[in-house]
Amino acid sequence: MERLVRRFYLTGSLSPAPVSPAHDAGFLDVSVADWSMMLRERSAYAPILRSITVVSGGGPYLFRHYVSEPLAGGQVIRGPFKAQMRFHNALDEGANHDQVVSALKVVSGDGSAVRGVLLPIGAHGRTNVFANGAPSQNRMISAGVEVRPVAPLEGDRLSLEVGTRRSVPDDADDARVNARLWDNEPFDLPEDETFTDAANAWAEFPLGVSMLHGSAPFTTRPLAALASRTASLTGTGVYVGDLEGVLQFRFRHQALSGTSPTWAWTGQDSDDNATFASVPGLSAPAAAAGDVALLFDRARLRRYVRVLGTIGGSATPTVAGYAEATGWRKASAR
Repeated sequence: MERLVRRFYLTGSLSPAPVSPAHDAGFLDVSVADWSMMLRERSAYAPILRSITVVSGGGPYLFRHYVSEPLAGGQVIRGPFKAQMRFHNALDEGANHDQVVSALKVVSGDGSAVRGVLLPIGAHGRTNVFANGAPSQNRMISAGVEVRPVAPLEGDRLSLEVGTRRSVPDDADDARVNARLWDNEPFDLPEDETFTDAANAWAEFPLGVSMLHGSAPFTTRPLAALASRTASLTGTGVYVGDLEGVLQFRFRHQALSGTSPTWAWTGQDSDDNATFASVPGLSAPAAAAGDVALLFDRARLRRYVRVLGTIGGSATPTVAGYAEATGWRKASAR
């Protein structure tokens, strides 16, 4: 089963890619770069501010390397490519970056080989000095540049690397450039270079790209619904046996009222959804407020997961919060 996709979301925090293609050799510095997912749908991930310290020479500096789900074979990827993300130079540090640099490729399913280069590393947007200090300002990663036609094999993936540089090298040392990564807002960034509000970063092929699987294999499983609570919680078991790879667990809470209210999260697993045991390392400590994201190998967990929430304090402590797990469905379950 195939599905035509035009817009992908450039994920924010802790959305690990299943493979790690080599970074383009044209980037001067890849020290903060990680591999993250290009998703077909908006995610539940928290927005993050990603920062890199630049040195003399102008760059380019790689912020993030995005990888897609598997592509269908029997197609030729062609036509314009558009993408938007927000950036800013750290206030009064003199970085003066003014170009978003990107490289767009098709790589093998395991990430080890480059099938073809859709856009070589370069500035495919505009030259426009980033805002000096927050808020981050919208910038074009690509302004509808025509890609080189590439015919992927079934199971290949898209690879998009995003970084920044100064178009004219200078002597700035120890200056910072920031990328603001959002993908869980109700609307997307517009196609401009002025917008400064929170909105989703994205990449788009207006002619569409055929993906291998018709149903989205990336899924979020609620472990505890968002609610205000005045007592401890024992969650119900949630099946994760159809997931694989690295899962993200997210535990969030905020004290509302009472005397010294606190909340602690503990994760448990089970083979039969009846007898549960605590999972070492899958927890968030007691605190008045918390937003904890943990990466956990699915192979370390049994088939069912649940959470315990422990309330603390006096005078009817009240805490609001939720917990969830996000990860990849196995190919056999798609």
